[in-house]
Amino acid sequence: MKKTALFILCLISAVSCQQGTADISNIVLSPEILDSAQTLSPEKVSFNPPIFAKKVFGWNDSIFIVLNDKSSGRRFIELYSSDNNLIRDYFIRGRGPGEMLDASAIYMNDSLLVEDIYLNHLAVISIRQAISAPDFKPELKNYSIQTQSMWPYKNALLAVNPNRFINKKYGINNDGPRFIVSDTAFTYNDSEKYKFTTINVTHSSFIMSYYKNRIFYYSACSPEIEIYDLDLNLLRTVHGPQMSQDIEYYIDDLNDVCFLSNIPYAYMGSCHNSDFVFLCYIGDFLRPENNYDESDFSSYILQFDWDGNFIDSYYIDHYIKSMSLSRDGRYIYAFGTDHDGESVFYKYLLK
Repeated sequence: MKKTALFILCLISAVSCQQGTADISNIVLSPEILDSAQTLSPEKVSFNPPIFAKKVFGWNDSIFIVLNDKSSGRRFIELYSSDNNLIRDYFIRGRGPGEMLDASAIYMNDSLLVEDIYLNHLAVISIRQAISAPDFKPELKNYSIQTQSMWPYKNALLAVNPNRFINKKYGINNDGPRFIVSDTAFTYNDSEKYKFTTINVTHSSFIMSYYKNRIFYYSACSPEIEIYDLDLNLLRTVHGPQMSQDIEYYIDDLNDVCFLSNIPYAYMGSCHNSDFVFLCYIGDFLRPENNYDESDFSSYILQFDWDGNFIDSYYIDHYIKSMSLSRDGRYIYAFGTDHDGESVFYKYLLK
């Protein structure tokens, strides 16, 4: 499955890490990896997601995890069997104990982190535990940390720093650490003083492998990947493929950095197993002339090993909102929006 080395330009240079200095391997991905991507054909899945689903993940090919929209009237998280029977559901909408006003979800390492940004509550659900214990009740915990993505880490929370952003063209040099770490009470007070507020242009996420001793960071706002070990040492950077046009910003009177008009969609999601990481890459922009409609997008799946080495590329002809791997790693389950604006859920055999 591995592509020819002509598609990748590797540059070796000395780069300062967050801790100390080391030789960092910098990889630039050519646009040719998109041109040569293998088109995957959709196959039906027995499970039919509810119409208000925002994300769907598959676990062990037998359980499907649904994140529902707040307007659904259903609980935010639902677990279904493959024959469409509801097994568990969690978090009714509200302000009371065990309730959420709205929910987002990150799926990683057979667990689900559910977050309410309005009430600053989060819960981590082990899918295996939820399925095996009928009386399992997720515990909502308070947190106080500004970020777009976080995950439990050493009895604390590891989070993306939303104020790290460097752009010489616009004179922005928020040279803070890529990650921030809360205390054990899930609180983080940033002592750094940044000239610019960049949370609007730094949406990004990461996945972790304890087995591989790796953290795989990827940006939704620019084609950037960074590989770290679990001690937060930067090991490698991956840039590209190049977006369809340059990303443009503007800075308002309060020094808030925003996108000028078109909104970039770079690396928008991920799934993984112990061997490989799969990232969903769009490489295009939401534009005002099409009313910022995501249904215009198709998706590329870029496969890497945990060291950031490019393996292969695939093409799926719809926009992917969430994806997960089959138990044997041969299929990707992809939930998203087709070009008619309808929700679709298929599995795709990786060739």
